[in-house]
Amino acid sequence: MNNEQVKVVIIDDHQLFREGVKRILDFEEEFIVVAEGASGAEVIPLVEAHQPDIVLMDINMPQVNGVEATKRLMEVHPDVRVIILSIHDDETYVMHALGAGAVGYLLKEMATDELVNAIRSVYREGGYVHPKVTPNLLQEYRRLMKMKQTMSSQPIEKRVAEAPLHVLTRRECEVLQLLADGFSNRAISDTLYISEKTVKNHVSSILRKMNVPDRTGAVVEAIRRGWVVVV
Repeated sequence: MNNEQVKVVIIDDHQLFREGVKRILDFEEEFIVVAEGASGAEVIPLVEAHQPDIVLMDINMPQVNGVEATKRLMEVHPDVRVIILSIHDDETYVMHALGAGAVGYLLKEMATDELVNAIRSVYREGGYVHPKVTPNLLQEYRRLMKMKQTMSSQPIEKRVAEAPLHVLTRRECEVLQLLADGFSNRAISDTLYISEKTVKNHVSSILRKMNVPDRTGAVVEAIRRGWVVVV
């Protein structure tokens, strides 16, 4: 094996897609696919066994999705560069992926040469986000930062959140605050001493009661209403 080759692990639950990406990279002398997996639960054992430079990770997978798998991987192997592969160009997916520690976000619709150049860019330059999602991503980031700065500039006594007990249960309020703090389901589970399944149930209930589509929407709306403390 050429020591100059960039070692890659591919994690995707669709075998045909994995094989397609592997064939693409096999044509490139600088890359070598050292392992494949079908679930985010496999990423840490594969990384520890093969010591890759890059992990190509699908965002939507059963059991453990790409975002959660990235969070777990970064806790133990922060130097591995994770590139998320997705069919979603919505900025909320990108923000979740980057927030988890990924340094790349690629769309599966990319042409072969675009995919190779993007992976090469991540390895050589440290990051890459598909141009199609960049404008909306920047707009969303600016909006959240402006909202956070507005809250932080207020006197501390005005930043104390009033628990929305007229909408959520006390436990759901605690979970909502931890979501705003950027905690994963696993971290919330450890903090509140409840199972991850219970956390997921609480999050689903919060989204339903707040009438928002995802965790990011819940946090943004909670900040707007003053239901969480942001510092």
